[in-house]
Amino acid sequence: MNTTPFASGRHALMDAGRGFAILGILWLNIFIFALPLDAMGVPGIWGETMWGPIDPNVEVWRIIGVAVDGVMRGMISMLFGATALILLTRAERAGGGLAALDPWYRRQMALIGFGVIHAYLLLWPYDILYLYGLFGLFLFPVRNWSPRRLTVVALVMMVMSAIQGGEEISPLMSQRLEVRDTLSQQQLQENRQGEPLRQQIDPSGTDPETTQGITRPQAPDAGQAAGSEETQAPGDEAAQAEDPIQAMMDSIESEIIDRQQGYISNLVSLAPTSFQEQTSEVIVHHILDVYTIMLLGMALLKSGFLTGGWSLAAYRRVAVVGLATGSAVGWFTATRFADGSTAAWLSDSLLPYIYDIRRMGFALGFFSVIALLLAAGRARWLTDRLEACGRLALTLYIGQTVTCIILFYGFGFGLFGRLEHIQVAGIALAMTLVQFFAAPLWVKAFGQGLLERLLRRLVHGPAEPAAGTAARRKA
Repeated sequence: MNTTPFASGRHALMDAGRGFAILGILWLNIFIFALPLDAMGVPGIWGETMWGPIDPNVEVWRIIGVAVDGVMRGMISMLFGATALILLTRAERAGGGLAALDPWYRRQMALIGFGVIHAYLLLWPYDILYLYGLFGLFLFPVRNWSPRRLTVVALVMMVMSAIQGGEEISPLMSQRLEVRDTLSQQQLQENRQGEPLRQQIDPSGTDPETTQGITRPQAPDAGQAAGSEETQAPGDEAAQAEDPIQAMMDSIESEIIDRQQGYISNLVSLAPTSFQEQTSEVIVHHILDVYTIMLLGMALLKSGFLTGGWSLAAYRRVAVVGLATGSAVGWFTATRFADGSTAAWLSDSLLPYIYDIRRMGFALGFFSVIALLLAAGRARWLTDRLEACGRLALTLYIGQTVTCIILFYGFGFGLFGRLEHIQVAGIALAMTLVQFFAAPLWVKAFGQGLLERLLRRLVHGPAEPAAGTAARRKA
């Protein structure tokens, strides 16, 4: 009996996996577009919606932190490494010496250009295209490495990332640790009893010059420590300035004011972050994140994992072990244990060391589930649409950014800082469904996405007209 999911050809698993990841990455990115960074980590006191005993804001943020953060970027990075190997191998087999590699390097330069435009002009500092274009230039020397060597080097780099501070490559993880360091469980619980922070900071009533209309919660002991202006000691102002809750509120206030401005103001305020992400962060964090996973993707392609070359039993084992491991590790790091407890200390201490275990477990598990669905052929309504999304990945990715800046920033609908986490998730669901159902229609009608076509033109030049088209033109 044939135990492999499907024959070789166009790699359906790679297309469907890319589609799944490009739809999934929206579920993290949209929160960065929609909410102040400091507000993301406190869903329970930012919004007020409750479904009986369940706080949907907390639960949706927990799910994203466990199953989305870093996972989707990891899947895309694996696929980029695998695609790089396919293209480089194809170029070598075509002959022609170094000239055969020109399209590959033109492709990488084009991606770098797309990444710069995406980060600066489209206001998304956490762009991945620039990194893929840059690191792709350094995949050629390792193309002939064995799967074992690629895997070993990738694992060593993951360990280096953990030692260096692996959680810092994720804005969500960094924010989670900052909230834990800033607010005790008692402070969070006390603030939950009052008015939600989202309503205490009203962007529509904010004067950018005076910040009039903004109120801030006080720390639990602030009322006892505060005095009138006449009786306040000289050191009181400094003490208030160091108050962590005050600092968090000031940061939220400042970011809301920035994002509610026009396009030029947003471009100017986000440019320093974009510059940092595409310069110093490349060396400090991204090379140990993105390039590492690219190497792993090359190894997985050579092993047959990403092309359906493994047995169904092997994919089942990877699916079960990967998703179980990712879920267990994710739950452990996402749970807020009692302050000062051993579990809390372990969770915070181990976070940078098990970050990659969680996201790689989920990434490999998701790929395996998709492989099994493709093999069964019983969910074509799902896998066919995921494949179409994968073939339009570049267009969908940039389209998500354009949609988000129009929805959330001040030069559009100005929803930044106005929504709860569950409301942002609702918008993410709507955008996902639109892309999920529209992508197959576009592929059927046009074959390629707009940006995929532009990239191909930049790499290979204008396409030659088909014979039938040329004949019609002559007629």
